[in-house]
Amino acid sequence: MRARARHGFALLAALALLVTISIVALELDVAARPRRLAAAGATERVSALAAATAGVEHARAMLVRLDPHPPGRLTREATPALDPWGPADGMVIGPVALEGMSYRAELRDPYARLPLNAAGEDQLRRLLIALRIDAHRADMLAQAIADWRDQDQLRRANGAERAEYLRERRPLVPDDGPFAELQTLRFVMGMTDSLFRAVEPYLTTVGDGGVNLNSAPRPVLLALPGMTVETVGYILRERAAGRRITDIMRLGDRLSPGARQQLRAAMPLLRNVVTLETRELLVTSDGWRPGGGTMVRVEALISRNAEDRVVWQRVLP
Repeated sequence: MRARARHGFALLAALALLVTISIVALELDVAARPRRLAAAGATERVSALAAATAGVEHARAMLVRLDPHPPGRLTREATPALDPWGPADGMVIGPVALEGMSYRAELRDPYARLPLNAAGEDQLRRLLIALRIDAHRADMLAQAIADWRDQDQLRRANGAERAEYLRERRPLVPDDGPFAELQTLRFVMGMTDSLFRAVEPYLTTVGDGGVNLNSAPRPVLLALPGMTVETVGYILRERAAGRRITDIMRLGDRLSPGARQQLRAAMPLLRNVVTLETRELLVTSDGWRPGGGTMVRVEALISRNAEDRVVWQRVLP
């Protein structure tokens, strides 16, 4: 009996030990799982980043083929009838499969938008009015935007400086400098979500402050100095017919005397803010693993002026 008892006790002890080992192993597996998942997620993100970067390189190589000549100085003066990079505006590359990953790249002309940091109050006001925003509200927003980005604390009559934002306990206050991201415009005094959605497609923080007469939409054109409804209508009709504006000095030749006079009076200002060709393209490239949950977006600005063409590149959150 004692031998059987000892045998039974040993069996129970062995079973208990086996159960304990199984529980410990299970706990170790549970504890290690987040680390394994994190490592797998990091690996997938690196692969997605590589794919998105490949999309930028694909776009750059395509643009070099479109304009193989060594880059030279581009001006805002009269331009040839052909625009080598013009056809690339709005182009989409992909999706393209690459070693188990995929990428898709979209190219846009940043000069088709009004530069948020370079546009004057009057240009901002004219853009907002062109978007059918009440003139008084447009004036308040234009001044608030100008107050946000200037380097002083002197509030414009209808604007807002740091003190007004602090008084109203706003979530973000002006940093007295240019807008780094277009999304920051949401926090400007007087801006609402619906207004931001209305103006976002027509503004940019990318580029050197120029506007391309041959790619900008109607509201952006109407924001420019000297531009009347008649002048903008003529530009859009020429564009629809497949013709480009190649000389701003001769733009008024087909206009009525009133529109011509207004355009010529503003010509010294207009010549400094417009271009007639595609100088830069903003590439937005997404990389991902098909069936995976990670997507990485890379933005790059590619310029015809730069030797290696890529001016800057960044990974978006």
